Amino acid sequence: MQIDWGAATEEGGFCPMKRISVLGVELRDYPVKESMKLILQYLNSGNLDTVAFLTTGLLLEAKDNEELKNCIEMMDMTVPVTMDILNAAGVNSRSREKEIENNMFLKELLRRLAKDKKKIFLLGETENDLIHMREALLQFDDKLTFFGSYAYENLTGEEDAIINEINNAIPDVVISTLSASKQVHIISENKMKVNARVWISLTDVSMKASGSGELKRGKLHTIIDKTIFRRMVTKYENSREGRDK
Repeated sequence: MQIDWGAATEEGGFCPMKRISVLGVELRDYPVKESMKLILQYLNSGNLDTVAFLTTGLLLEAKDNEELKNCIEMMDMTVPVTMDILNAAGVNSRSREKEIENNMFLKELLRRLAKDKKKIFLLGETENDLIHMREALLQFDDKLTFFGSYAYENLTGEEDAIINEINNAIPDVVISTLSASKQVHIISENKMKVNARVWISLTDVSMKASGSGELKRGKLHTIIDKTIFRRMVTKYENSREGRDK
């Protein structure tokens, strides 16, 4: 498998980013240090940049869903929540494994948002989802600043109502746990309309703070068993090799 091991930055430097492919979905993987540099750029840009946390389940869904696949590939940053995803692409890095297993990027991201008092808008499926999301984030850092929220279950008309709610709040960051299908549609149709700097997609991801203050993976991470994911990756790679012969 061919892996692109780096990319030029806007400043002319070198970013140790890897372009990888998992189940036919093209991804870009960054070390935490580089990811945070990009986040700072995103927060100070005039455009909406998108960040997607990826689970094995989401990638399995994207394998057979062209619209979801395209949306993931168009994200400005993709963040694997399990090392299984990088292993499937042939990437074996102890440093990245440590970063992923300890959720270092999410921890650093939330700390930065709290420290800089960035305004956060929460978007979820239900009012109950919003309550749990807010509680989970505050468990990690009680200095996070929330500036509005919206539950998709309250939508009675067009999705423009959601965009209006977001824009009225004028947030710096949108954190969304909407289902993949809803999120794909909203982002693809309304990215240019959203008055925020960063959209963070946590579809199918559940995070909770441990007693030590560190974030650990929630139970939704294990819904798609590792063995099933690996089996599907092997099946996909074998079928691709068969087509190439």
